[in-house]
Amino acid sequence: MNILARNIDLKLFEKTLERLQDIQKPDGIIFSDPGAYRLIRKYFPDIGLHLSTQASTMNYEAIKFWQDLGVKRVVLARELSLKEIEQIKKEVP
Repeated sequence: MNILARNIDLKLFEKTLERLQDIQKPDGIIFSDPGAYRLIRKYFPDIGLHLSTQASTMNYEAIKFWQDLGVKRVVLARELSLKEIEQIKKEVP
């Protein structure tokens, strides 16, 4: 589910979520797009969500935002330095 969806992708994305419901509930879903988040929550309101590095999360306030929405894991942006990652870890244990 880790795509940056265009409008044309949304119907297929939603159909894939429907099929996932029928097959087997996954343990978690990795995603990167806020629109994908909304659709995933529609079909899997209680599933563990993991934010992809594709979302380019680069600061602790963004992580807190996603935590408030129930995201359990954030894969930080590749561009961050170790010092920046340490700062984020300090602010968001």
